[in-house]
Amino acid sequence: MTTKSKAWNLCIGLALLLVALVMWGFKPPAPGEDFSDAVRAMLQDHIDLERKSTGMVVGIIDEHGSKIISYGKRDHGQSPDVDGDTVFEIGSTTKTFTALLLQQLVDQGEMKLDDPVAKYLPASVKMPTHGGKQITLLHLATHTSGLPDDPDNYAPRDWNDPYTDYSAEMLYSFLSSYTLTRDPGSQWQYSNVGMGLLGHIIALRTGKSYETLVANWICSPLGMDSTRISLSPDLKARSVVGHSCYGDAQSDLIFSEVLMGGGALHSTANDLLKYLSANLDLSHSPLTAIMSETHNVRFQNQGLGWAVSGDTLFHNGMTLGCTSSMAFDTKQRRGVVILSNQAFDPEAQNLVSILLRSEWKPENRPRAISVDDRTLDSYVGQYQSSDKRTVAVRREGHRLLVQLPTIPLLELLPKSKTEFFLRVSCRPVTFQQDAQGTTQTMSADFDGAQSTFNRISDLPPAPLLVPSPPVIMTETPESQADFLGTYMLPSKRVVTVSREGDHLLVVYQGWMGFHAYPESESRICCTYVPWEATLERNGGGEPTGITLACPIFEKQFIGQAAKIVPK
Repeated sequence: MTTKSKAWNLCIGLALLLVALVMWGFKPPAPGEDFSDAVRAMLQDHIDLERKSTGMVVGIIDEHGSKIISYGKRDHGQSPDVDGDTVFEIGSTTKTFTALLLQQLVDQGEMKLDDPVAKYLPASVKMPTHGGKQITLLHLATHTSGLPDDPDNYAPRDWNDPYTDYSAEMLYSFLSSYTLTRDPGSQWQYSNVGMGLLGHIIALRTGKSYETLVANWICSPLGMDSTRISLSPDLKARSVVGHSCYGDAQSDLIFSEVLMGGGALHSTANDLLKYLSANLDLSHSPLTAIMSETHNVRFQNQGLGWAVSGDTLFHNGMTLGCTSSMAFDTKQRRGVVILSNQAFDPEAQNLVSILLRSEWKPENRPRAISVDDRTLDSYVGQYQSSDKRTVAVRREGHRLLVQLPTIPLLELLPKSKTEFFLRVSCRPVTFQQDAQGTTQTMSADFDGAQSTFNRISDLPPAPLLVPSPPVIMTETPESQADFLGTYMLPSKRVVTVSREGDHLLVVYQGWMGFHAYPESESRICCTYVPWEATLERNGGGEPTGITLACPIFEKQFIGQAAKIVPK
C-alpha cells in the first residue's frame, strides 16, 4: 500500500470514528464561565462586600480584541454606572506619558538621555550634585536621581490640594538648596518631584505646555480624545466623583505646570486600552517603535517610566479620590487597565497581575460542578504556609471565598469535591483530607508560585472590616496642645504638628501634610487617609513622642517618632 493510500484510509477511519461518536451521543467538554462574568463578579464583591470602591472599570486587550468590564457607580446614590468612557484621575500613571515624551525628543535629536538636567534650566538654578556626578534626564526618568519623593518646601493654602500653587520659583529654590545623600544613578527611589521636573524641562525645551505636548504628540496619534488635564464640559459630564478610603467625596487634584508630569492626567479605560494596544504593537501606530524604547530596562527593574518584571511592565497611580493601575505582558501580548473611584486601594492594583495571569479563552476555562454546603464548610478555616503567609477561607451563602492581605476576595469553584479552581484566574486549588474527612492542607497558586498551606484552624475568618470613618471627639483646641511640636522618625523623617483652626496639621518633611482630628485624648487621625498618631508619655505624664501608623504608607513614614526638644 502506498503512503498516499495509507493517509487516505486514515482520514476515512477518523471520519467514521467521529460519526460513531456523534451517534453515541458523545459531546466535547463544555467551556467554562465567560471570563467577563467572572471578573464582574469579583468587582461586585470588591464593591458590595468589601466596600473598597464605588465604581470600577477593567479593560483587557490582546491579539483577539479588547473588552470592557465594569461595575458600580460614578458616585453614591442614583448616579450613572461607570463604563469604558467614564473619566477618572489616573495619578502617577501619568509618569509613563512623561517618559514617552522624553523618548520622542531623544529620537528627534533634541535631547539625550545622558544630558545633565542643568543644561535645560535657567543658569540661576543650582542643581544638586554628589561625588562629582550630575543628575541627568535618564536619572529623572528612572527614579535614580537621588531627589526625594516630594520637595520639602511645599506651602499650600490647603493641604487637601497641595500641588496647585507650587511655582517654578519654588521648584528652583528647592533644587538649589537640596543636598543629595548619594551619587545620582546609584540607587532607585521613587520621586514625584523628579518626574514633575522632567515634564517641566520638556515643556521648556519645546516651548509648549506639558498638556499640549501630551495631547498633540501622544493622544492625537492614538485617538485618545478623553485623556486630558483640563476637562472640557463633555469630559466633566463623564467624570467620576473620587472618594477617600472611607467613601467620602474628594475633589480632583490640581497640579501646577511644573508638577504636571508627575500625576496630572485624567483618562478612560477605552483610551488607555488604545495606549496599551500601541505599546503592545496590536494596532499600527507610529508611536510603537518609540514606546518600545521606554520598555528597555535601564536600572535594575526600571525602564523609562515603566516598572519592569520579566515580560511584564506596569505602573500604578493614586490621588486622594481615585486609584489606577496598568500593566502589559510583552510575551503574551496582553494588557490590563483598572480604574477605581476610590483612593488607597492596593487590592485594585494587585488585581491587574491576577488578570494578566488569568485564563481568558472560554474553551480553556474549566467548568464548575455543584457541591453541597457541608462540603464547602469542611474547607472553611485558616491556613498558613511554611513562610508564614496566612490565607483564610470563608463561606458566603453557597460560595467559597479566599481572603489574602492586599488581594481582592477570590472565589473558589469546585471541579470535584476536593479539587477547586480560582474563578477568575482558573488556577487550581486542591484540598487534602485525612481518612476521617478532616481537611489538613491546601495546595494553591495565589501569587505566581505553587505553595502548600497547612490548616491551622477550622474557625472561619473574622468578618471583613468595611472601611468606616473614625469617630471624632469634640474638644477644644487647648486639649490638643500636648501633640504640638517636632518629632523625628527612625527613618530621620521630621514630622511637625501644629494647630490650624479647630484641628491639627501634621506635615512630613519633604513629603506631605494631613489635617488631623482627635479620636481620643491620646490619639489623632486623618478623616480621608487611614492614618493615626498615638501620643506617648513618660512616667511623669510628659509627652515624649508619637507613634505614627498607616497600613498604606512605607516604613519611612511610620513608626515611633521621638519629640525633638529645643536646646
